[in-house]
Amino acid sequence: MSKKIAITLLTLMLIIGLTTACSNDDKKDSESSKKSDSVSTTDFEKEYNKACDKIDADVIKDIQDIDFTNVTPDEFEDAYQAAIDEYKDFHDEIDEIDVPSKYEDDWNDFKDLTEKLANQLTELKPDLLDIQDLLAESRTLDSTDTDSLQAINDEMQKIVDKTEKSGIGTKDLESDQKDLLDKMNLENCFK
Repeated sequence: MSKKIAITLLTLMLIIGLTTACSNDDKKDSESSKKSDSVSTTDFEKEYNKACDKIDADVIKDIQDIDFTNVTPDEFEDAYQAAIDEYKDFHDEIDEIDVPSKYEDDWNDFKDLTEKLANQLTELKPDLLDIQDLLAESRTLDSTDTDSLQAINDEMQKIVDKTEKSGIGTKDLESDQKDLLDKMNLENCFK
């Protein structure tokens, strides 16, 4: 595999890593968080931790650690969809949590950020599948066919560039989300 293809793969893996904090589904939550002056911070933390405990961390780790050179496009699509489904399930769980009034704004911001990240994961999927198809095609080529390998690498780079221009995988969302979790004394479920 050429050095350029390896660099493109590393860039792609970085994009995936940056988008795998917490996520939720595509539905727009127009309601504010459930709040209650009677909900204690301890109860809130317990409910959040219960939602975290329901996550299959192996599914998330599998997609974060995926070896793009040794996976078929179908295997990748299945693993990626399983990760998206985990995020959606997590959102459904956190959406039902009662929030102490002192955390209401932070909680709403957190849920908004998880929605943005979920949307990015969904938007990223077709591009990742295109790259997987290109990788599969590159495996069928003779390693001396440098023109064809370069053309595939150029196509992968176009996809990566398009993804970066669209803002998908921005580190800022993940950082903001971590800051909000810290303010509420909550752990990141997907680390």
